[in-house]
Amino acid sequence: MLIDLHVHTRRYSACGHADPEEMAAAAEAYGLDAMVITEHHVRWSEDELVDLQGAFPRVRLFAGVEITTERSGDLLVIGASGRDWFRPRMPAEDVVAEAHARGGVVIAAHPFRPGYPGYGLDWLDLDAIEVHSKHMHYGAHEAAVDLAQRRGLRMVATSDAHTTDMVGLYALRLEAPASSEEELADMIRAGAYSMEADPSRLEALNRERQSLWHEAAAMIRAGADDDEVVASVPGVSYTEARHLRAGQRVGWPEVAAFEPAGPFRRG
Repeated sequence: MLIDLHVHTRRYSACGHADPEEMAAAAEAYGLDAMVITEHHVRWSEDELVDLQGAFPRVRLFAGVEITTERSGDLLVIGASGRDWFRPRMPAEDVVAEAHARGGVVIAAHPFRPGYPGYGLDWLDLDAIEVHSKHMHYGAHEAAVDLAQRRGLRMVATSDAHTTDMVGLYALRLEAPASSEEELADMIRAGAYSMEADPSRLEALNRERQSLWHEAAAMIRAGADDDEVVASVPGVSYTEARHLRAGQRVGWPEVAAFEPAGPFRRG
């Protein structure tokens, strides 16, 4: 089962730029078997999932949630029961404890993304680290892999898609189909998956955006702030501007073969 764990829609996420139907159609078009809708601070109800599932029977739909914590950035929670136990700006320790008590897994979302806090990532009782996503360029990716290796945590790849063209850019290949969020959480916990990416889309993205990154970098060297860069260079995001300002390499890495609980092997 090929699954994207991290997808937003405009129904509940301010960052989402497409309707749920559009995102589900994209998942189907890109060959995904399943998708987890992880809105910010809202977990879809079972009735909502059933309605959307009826229109897209070929893609298994699950619900999770992305929670912005007080000082530790964003956490993805999958498989935790209940829809009313979380809130924005919760202490990360409380998110982790409550999610685990409810049977869920907790994944650090896009850690080391420039401009995002990372308090506690060295000691929080996390289940996994997101090491690939649309919003993690080389610098953030490499730091996340290092963190996962140092702590012996699982590594996951997700799209963190806000638009249809990013759905399934990165994904997980589960060793067996998951029929519920609880089963999916168990498989993540056990490392019963491998990471995958769409290499042709990654190559096209990296190639097409080189000139934009060069233009943005030149503006930054000339003294432009991030707002000016994003406004002046169409398609360049704040994440990319911040990576460039920090002197980090921009671009999306391919996925190397690895064991989810073990070393990240390159080559």
